[in-house]
Amino acid sequence: MFNANFIEILKVKFLRNILIVSLITATTLLIFDTLLIYPSFTRMIIKSTEEEVGKIAGLMTHLLPDQVELKGDSISIDILHQLQELLKEFDLMKLQIFSKSGETLYSSDPKDIGTINKEIYFKEILETGIISHVVQKDTKSLEGSQVTIDVVETYVPIIKNNAVIGVFEIYYDFTEKKERLDQLLISSWAVLSILTVSLLGAVIVVLARAAQDFAKRRRAEEELRKARDVLELRVKERTAELVTTNEQLKQEIDVRKQMEGKMRKSRERFQALTESTSDWIWEVDIDGIYTYISPKVKDLLGYDPKEVIGKTQFDFMPPDEAKRIKSEFKAIFDSQEPFSKLEIVNIHKDGRLVTLESSGVPFYESTGRLCGYRGIDRDITEEQKLRQESEYRLQQVIRADKLVSLGEVVAGVAHEINNPNSFITYNIPLLEETWQMFEPLVSEYAANHPEQRMSGLHIEELCGDMRELIQDIKTGSDRINKIVSNLKDFARLDESGQFKPVQVNEMIEKTMAVIGAQVRKSIGTIEMDLSPNLPKIQGHFQKLEQVMANLIMNAVHAIPEKDKGRLSVTTRHIERLGSVLIEVEDNGIGMEQGVMERIFEPFFTTRREAGGTGLGLSVSYGLIQEHNGIIGVLSRPGLGTRFTLYLPVDRE
Repeated sequence: MFNANFIEILKVKFLRNILIVSLITATTLLIFDTLLIYPSFTRMIIKSTEEEVGKIAGLMTHLLPDQVELKGDSISIDILHQLQELLKEFDLMKLQIFSKSGETLYSSDPKDIGTINKEIYFKEILETGIISHVVQKDTKSLEGSQVTIDVVETYVPIIKNNAVIGVFEIYYDFTEKKERLDQLLISSWAVLSILTVSLLGAVIVVLARAAQDFAKRRRAEEELRKARDVLELRVKERTAELVTTNEQLKQEIDVRKQMEGKMRKSRERFQALTESTSDWIWEVDIDGIYTYISPKVKDLLGYDPKEVIGKTQFDFMPPDEAKRIKSEFKAIFDSQEPFSKLEIVNIHKDGRLVTLESSGVPFYESTGRLCGYRGIDRDITEEQKLRQESEYRLQQVIRADKLVSLGEVVAGVAHEINNPNSFITYNIPLLEETWQMFEPLVSEYAANHPEQRMSGLHIEELCGDMRELIQDIKTGSDRINKIVSNLKDFARLDESGQFKPVQVNEMIEKTMAVIGAQVRKSIGTIEMDLSPNLPKIQGHFQKLEQVMANLIMNAVHAIPEKDKGRLSVTTRHIERLGSVLIEVEDNGIGMEQGVMERIFEPFFTTRREAGGTGLGLSVSYGLIQEHNGIIGVLSRPGLGTRFTLYLPVDRE
């Protein structure tokens, strides 16, 4: 049975190769143990022996006197006794001491004393250091001595004060260690032999089973060949039937080719239509991912169709716009209804914003399941700009008309206030003179009647209060005159449109005189840091008043709590830039980055519900540009906002 299986193994090339490789591996392990492991252990024993001999040599070196070179009289009787004790203690087979010239000064074998070692290796010891050599039993050592046991012959330089003064020769008996090494080699050989035989046996068993499997496979292949012959016969019979079927299929293919030709022409017409139209045709699946894009997307958004397919339409929108459109499209997909003229803001590849008007219809599978939407987008960016500009111009006309009406109202109110105040202003001096005439008489009466009181007060106290009352009336009347004058200046229509020298501090003070009362109602702390001796700028007084009023009222609207509210208005002259700087700063709610980027856009406002028109900052931006100035903003949510104006002293 075994022979049969072994023959089957040799018949199969693959199994035969495995068997050969296994035999080579087993043989290699045994050779490896003999040629590598045994020498390695031998070197380890020599190394350990060399280290032990080095320690012995160190002990003996301390016994020798400190001399430049050892001589015959260097070794005293005491040193000889100590050396003999060391020979017995460490069981050394032989010990010799040489001078630097090679003369034997001491030897455990007295016949060697006085001989001179002239061998080349002795000179190498003096130059390179310790030399160790294994001397096998019944062979000669380096110096020529016959040994009867296995020893390690070691030569160690004698070093005193960093100088070589002689050489030790030590024969160390390592017969016992060698015997243990030989026993280890025999044991390893036995273990490796057992392992090798076991491995070969296991390999042969496995290969035998594999050979059986190969035999079964050959039998199966034979049966398959027979079955193939039967099948070939059946195939021939079936081929005759297929010839007839192929003829029928060929006719069907011809019909299909005709249909494909018509479909190709239809696709070409569709492609020509999509490429010639100015609109972008698209298709998305139920997840909103583009599955078809017409080449026109390159003109509208700057992207090639392959850059868009596989992405959603929300990938090409600003974050706020994507959030808005997602909610609308969710409702559209849920309803599965067509949509039209949906305005969507997209981001062009170059970073600019493009407004598209989108329309689409759903399409379905044959089973009625929704597949997605197909639609068309039209660029209405310019159209929207024109519409916004038209609305902006209309709002400007309305605003201008309101300002004219406001001017007329303010002028009328100022006139109505000014008339009765003029009566007060003209009569205050008369009242003051009259009181000066009566005050001595009243004071004399009060002196003669000290017990006289009115409303619990002495007459002299009433006289003092009277003087203060007259002064307060005079001060209030002057303030009314100043406010009326400021209202007239604010409402005055400067139809010349020419720029004139404007004192910036005066313009700010007049603006605060008009809107200051409203500001103080909403802001607890108002700081005015107006730099003196500012140079005048060339500008339009009323237009700059309008800018300041817009910025200050924006600060008022941004401060939620009066007690914590702070408004700061600062001016200074920046000589390096040749400009006057105006800063309006508040500690209100601040703005997000997205809001700050759009605050100068017409009709953009965050206060639409509170009646904001979104024109104040847009108009202010235009007016500052009209003055060849710069307006900027810095804001942080929760910290506040600072508007900065640079107005050139010389408009040129």
